[in-house]
Amino acid sequence: LDPLEAPRGSMPYSLSPQRYGHFLCGLFDCWYRDWQAGRYVSIRLFDDYLRILAGRPPSTCAASGACGSYLVVEGDGSLYPCDFFVLDEWYLGNINETGVTQAMNSPRSQEFLARGRTRPEGCAQCPYLAICRGGCPRDWTAFGPQGENYYCPAFRQFFDYALPRLRQAAAALR
Repeated sequence: LDPLEAPRGSMPYSLSPQRYGHFLCGLFDCWYRDWQAGRYVSIRLFDDYLRILAGRPPSTCAASGACGSYLVVEGDGSLYPCDFFVLDEWYLGNINETGVTQAMNSPRSQEFLARGRTRPEGCAQCPYLAICRGGCPRDWTAFGPQGENYYCPAFRQFFDYALPRLRQAAAALR
């Protein structure tokens, strides 16, 4: 992952949307071939898309359309609302001094969850919003309703390529 303070795609190791899209399509081909042969391999992203298409809730907050309601507890006891946002601005207290309920109900936690229920503006017109749901705010070009998910081109490429087969697999789950 790129550092949050750096522009997306600016690091020598950055994963471009084009490369990610290519990877997702190739991985899906392998997954689908195994699925057809009766060898189910769990890939959490694909599992979530199958669950959504089958009318079930996804297992991850990135696929649910809202940030999750959980806490990260660091080794020193520091509490944060998400493992991708272990940042000073989202510090919720220390587990040795702040109870879980207090941290979860804190104004800072509630602000984080409210921001995580928004979607980037680009999502409004996307034909895949019902399945993608905007992805994780960590990948948004801005945390909030502006911008878009940095990996939108990858997800569009993937859904263009794999959605008919995903629907077939989801139908089998029902």
